Amino acid sequence: VWEYQGAGKDVYFRVWDEDWNAVSAEIGIFGAASAYDYTYPDVVYDNSASHRLHVVAWQSSTAQIAYRGATGYGNDATDWSSSFYIATPSLTSEFRLPHVDAQGDRVLVTWEEVNSSSEVYAWYTYSTTGGITSSNFSSDYYFTVQKWRPIPVLVNTSSRWYIVCWYDSGTDQFRVMELHTTDPSSSWGYT
Repeated sequence: VWEYQGAGKDVYFRVWDEDWNAVSAEIGIFGAASAYDYTYPDVVYDNSASHRLHVVAWQSSTAQIAYRGATGYGNDATDWSSSFYIATPSLTSEFRLPHVDAQGDRVLVTWEEVNSSSEVYAWYTYSTTGGITSSNFSSDYYFTVQKWRPIPVLVNTSSRWYIVCWYDSGTDQFRVMELHTTDPSSSWGYT
């Protein structure tokens, strides 16, 4: 995936083979229009039998996090589900810099929030049913102030969930937030 900051300002997707021959058409992910301003895309293939892809991007003009998923490798425009917003900030904050990771049916999306008081929060949402549609994702959750630039990490060989965060406490430069139970909505701790 890549962002195109021309007239459409959309995120585009294409598959190439190992010799860099195009396997799919170039597909616009979120819809091109001058007001869209999609940027900072991230993509992951979940290695499932459904061959799902997950794409997130920041819509800078509205400070929202957009998501769109595909099955069947995303080679054809008909493989792609409808896009939707994972996070819509209030008027006093901005959601930005999304990342996504997936393994099988587990999908973890993270982003940061900066509000008008310059406080920074690490947000996330997750799916245990493969993502793709908005109904498959949880509510949004966040960590406390000053943990930011969150990167999701799902380990293929276990059911553990991790989020790597930049954390500036004066001594620590980053922390790994680790899930301590099987419920991603609670019981996170740092290592």
